[in-house]
Amino acid sequence: MAITSTKIVISTTGQTFIVPGASTAEQVKTLYGSSVPAINSMDADVSDDGEVRTITFRARTGTKG
Repeated sequence: MAITSTKIVISTTGQTFIVPGASTAEQVKTLYGSSVPAINSMDADVSDDGEVRTITFRARTGTKG
């Protein structure tokens, strides 16, 4: 099956939206970087389920300093 839509989930805010077609995490960051706070610094988990690709953006974890 071909991917027909991409579901985008921003875990830090609970926002979810769907865009047509198969998008990559980098494409989403480029398109929505100015309107979704901090998306460019988030990690992305990608999964495909049938015709829907889900990209979940999560705050990066790690240590500072």
